Amino acid sequence: MSKNEESLSVVEGGALIVGHVVPKPGTFTLIMSDTMCYEVTESGRTLRLDFRPKTLRERAAMWRRRYGL
Repeated sequence: MSKNEESLSVVEGGALIVGHVVPKPGTFTLIMSDTMCYEVTESGRTLRLDFRPKTLRERAAMWRRRYGL
């Protein structure tokens, strides 16, 4: 069993339990829905993340790539 498979488990009712993973120093972990997207803007040494819902066109393109439609 790989390290990734060991950190995930499914319990009754369909809940997915993610094992505790500590991000590297200076980084963070973000779990977001596939219906959301983000845009990165760079300003000097700072990065800005802007989150927004995907448009219907972006979601359709995602579905085509994922399911080969």
